[in-house]
Amino acid sequence: MDIFVTQCKHEYDSQYANVISCQSRQVEAFVRWCQKQEWYENTTIVITGDHKSMSEKFFKHLDKTYLRTPYNCFINSAIEPLQSKNRKFAIFDFYPTILASLGVKIKGEHLGLGTNLFSDEKTLLEKYGVKKINSEVTKYSKFYRDILIRKRKGV
Repeated sequence: MDIFVTQCKHEYDSQYANVISCQSRQVEAFVRWCQKQEWYENTTIVITGDHKSMSEKFFKHLDKTYLRTPYNCFINSAIEPLQSKNRKFAIFDFYPTILASLGVKIKGEHLGLGTNLFSDEKTLLEKYGVKKINSEVTKYSKFYRDILIRKRKGV
């Protein structure tokens, strides 16, 4: 079976369920293919979602207390996490975390706004909470607008 041409099946009444099932099989096939390669043991694989599913209605049957989050997985990381579950983090924490998973030593465990999630250092979300972080990152930044994206205020 060619891993890049995994056949999608019509196993569920819901097309959304079929898509989720198909993409799951494709990711599994890719990882299993990697495991058969000579370079696998010396390769870190990072699988992460950038958002939760966009179809809230599809998940309405879940317990109301269940907190849905994007999936993330580190396979063959060079280091083990000090706390592997229940961290509060944001996408910017993946910058130092991915580097650390490759074996990069990070002085202070922080890069940019991110914190290495394999460390025991608190993330910005753990320190300040989501409300404060959202408030801060949505503020106007002259440096960001003028230098990073080269836009002027009001444009």
